[in-house]
Amino acid sequence: MSELAEENKRLLGENKRLLEENNRLLKEKAEEEVRLEQNKKLADFHHHELHANPNVDLDLLDKIYTPDCLYHNPSRNMRTFPRGPEGAKQLALLAAERRAGGTSRYDHFDHLAEGNLVAFRWVSSGWTKTGEMKPQGYGVDIVRFVKGKIADVWVYAFHPPAEEAERRVGEGWVY
Repeated sequence: MSELAEENKRLLGENKRLLEENNRLLKEKAEEEVRLEQNKKLADFHHHELHANPNVDLDLLDKIYTPDCLYHNPSRNMRTFPRGPEGAKQLALLAAERRAGGTSRYDHFDHLAEGNLVAFRWVSSGWTKTGEMKPQGYGVDIVRFVKGKIADVWVYAFHPPAEEAERRVGEGWVY
């Protein structure tokens, strides 16, 4: 075989190897994007289930939290809550009790996802005694995932007096 034929054969082999590597990287990137989207959806679901769903399925919480999941919230003493799904269940029951049969709404904005973390801004609203839906608070959550389950949640929340929250929204504040 001539030198030219040998070089062509070598280059074809190198091109084949590079194409296979490129396909592998594209597949990994697509899988990563799907995983990040799933994490965003689970972070939203967790937030709505714990705080806004008056009929939260407590058994479902066993499936979305790691056994040692920890909820970090500087505005609430979380040391009294157990780790894992049991802590999430206690928090869900506390939130339901706080709503006292009423409903609330959480709107999420600006999701950021990278690696095993998802962060998003939120605004909570609830019904007033006059039957109006009004803003009640706002914050940022950061959620860490391990093997598709929630392992940590950091909550940075602010719940101003109702008049202040309403004034800020009326002034066009975006939380």
